[in-house]
Order: sequence, then structure tokens, then C-alpha cells
Amino acid sequence: MFKTKAIKLDSSIFSKSMIKNPDFKIPETIWAIGNIKLLKFFHTSLAVFCSNRCPGSLILKSYDFAQELSKTQIPVLSSFHSAVEREILRILLEGNNPLIICPARSIHNMRIPKEFNKKFTEGKLLFISPFEKKFRRPTVKLSRKRNLMVAALAFKILIIHAAEGSKTEKLAKSVSKWDKDIFTFDDPANARLFELGLLPSTRLIFNS
Repeated sequence: MFKTKAIKLDSSIFSKSMIKNPDFKIPETIWAIGNIKLLKFFHTSLAVFCSNRCPGSLILKSYDFAQELSKTQIPVLSSFHSAVEREILRILLEGNNPLIICPARSIHNMRIPKEFNKKFTEGKLLFISPFEKKFRRPTVKLSRKRNLMVAALAFKILIIHAAEGSKTEKLAKSVSKWDKDIFTFDDPANARLFELGLLPSTRLIFNS
């Protein structure tokens, strides 16, 4: 069992546009398991989101993207909950990237799967959660709060796909108003995301 640490968040790590956004409330405390030094990499991290329902063409693009991303040292921030996100996680666990994983529930007494051992040993893994011990199970409401926090903490955001009417689409509509670079893959299935002003992923340049 890994020790959970309580960390008081300084609002200076969030941009003013997010502090003023009515959709997002900065948590006073987050709980962490792993290398808390990774907290300082929020300003260089990439948040990754994808709906559970995702067209095959975008699944293939996400796989190729993850392979390239794994060759960098860019910190990646995500829940890694949907099927596509989990496949990306599988690839990144073998790569160089620091990983910051955010479940939609408390991480108190959370058991860490063995596949994370290598990243833990390397000091490249951190679990964080804004939820107290009593929140043991994910809910739609907790997922919404978690997703907003992940988006707020990250330097840049990639939304691989947001199915119509999904929680990811609602998130995209909220964060598209923020002063932050948000990207998606060029695909007809992502037409609604481009209408929101998202940028093509070809402009997401790997600098690490």
C-alpha cells in the first residue's frame, strides 16, 4: 500500500481565465501518491481526453500519436479511463514520459497495479485526486470535476474525440472558452470540435 499525501494547491498554478470561469472551482487540497516533484511539470504537460465511443479512424490516429509521444519526455496528464485513453497509457508506460493519473474518486488506500512498477521506480508516476476519502466510487459528477481539474492543470490539451452528447463534448465546450491551446485530430468525425475553435493536432509540436 502506498502512502497518500495531502497537498495544498496554490492558485498561482492556474491561469486567471480558469479562476474566473464559473465551470471550474480550484480545489483547496489534492491528494497524491507517487513522485510529488512531478507537480512542477503541470506547466509543460499535455492533457489527453477521448470519449468511450470513438471512430476506428481516430483510434488508429491515436495509436500512431501515442507512439510518437512516447519518444518524448512530455508529461502526460489524464484519467486514462476510456478505452482509447487506456491504450495510450499502455504505450506510454513503455516510453519516457512522466505520467500524472487522475481517477474520478479518492485515491486513499488505492492499490497500484504491477504494470506501474517501472514508472514508480523511475520516479515518473504520480496519482492525484481532489476527492476526500469518502468518495470511493466514480460518479458522473466526480468525473466532471476531475476532467475540469485535469484540463485546468495542463499546459496544452488534446481531445482525440468527443462523441455527440458525451461528457467529453461538454468538457470541450467549457474549455474551448479558456485561454489555452486545445487540439484535436483532423477527421470528419471531429467537425464539431473544430467549430468550437480547437486546433489541428498537426500544430501540436513536440518540444521535448
